Amino acid sequence: MKFFKMLQYDLRQSFLEKPSKWLLVVLLSAFLFLRFTVDVYQYFLLELPGYLQIDPLSISFADVLLETVGGDFPYRGGDQQFTVPAAWLFVYMFCFYFTLSYARDDMARGGIQVVTRVRSKTMWWVSKCVWNALTVTCYFALLYGVLFALTWCTGKNPDFTVNARIFDAYFAYPLPSLERSQLAMCIALCVLPWLAAVAMSLVQMTLLLFIRPAFAYVFTGMWLVVGAYYANELILPNYAAGVRSITVGIYGFRPEVGVILSLAFILPSVFAGIVALRKKDMLPVQ
Repeated sequence: MKFFKMLQYDLRQSFLEKPSKWLLVVLLSAFLFLRFTVDVYQYFLLELPGYLQIDPLSISFADVLLETVGGDFPYRGGDQQFTVPAAWLFVYMFCFYFTLSYARDDMARGGIQVVTRVRSKTMWWVSKCVWNALTVTCYFALLYGVLFALTWCTGKNPDFTVNARIFDAYFAYPLPSLERSQLAMCIALCVLPWLAAVAMSLVQMTLLLFIRPAFAYVFTGMWLVVGAYYANELILPNYAAGVRSITVGIYGFRPEVGVILSLAFILPSVFAGIVALRKKDMLPVQ
């Protein structure tokens, strides 16, 4: 019972303290959708009937996700010039900014009183971990929800069927001819990116027990950049880029490996925080 009261306290402090931040997520989603619409219109300018009228291309929700938050291909060598996918990177860094400093700030404020009342640092930390995961979940639910609503309201297909022409135009690479189930595409484009984000956010929060928030935030950003550059099954951010999923068919990143790798970061992060707090004097952090 004490744990749920503590979690309720965390959710109330986090979600109600600055509700305007969720409006920013809505605005970000709308901007990404508008950017996608403009990009597609520019790609197929000569064959479309009017300004930003892209409906004849039979666009789906999967196309919107791939081109907005699906990431990009890694560096492939040769004369290719590598650029970090800016929209993908910003979406994740914005999410991690949401979860950056609440636990540390609470440790220096009312959190000490809460720990004293319940007499359990473990309960305090587990509550923060659940809060962190719920915050990331709400962030992605709102992001996906707004993108889906805009896809549906503008007359596009609300499913996970990928348009090969749009894929080729955006990624400059032909889409392999494969049978892709709706569930598999949903896992690749929605579930795995969310789970990878939860894992990275928990790692970032655990680092706050040892280093300053700015350093933890930079570490998370560099982790994403390394994942954007290298295609390696052991680098977690690869599973946050849906275009690299084996379901799409160009790279072989399997969802089961992504789930295992995410859990391999989530569980040790929770355990490391419990151990670190047992040895830590929870005095105000300067």
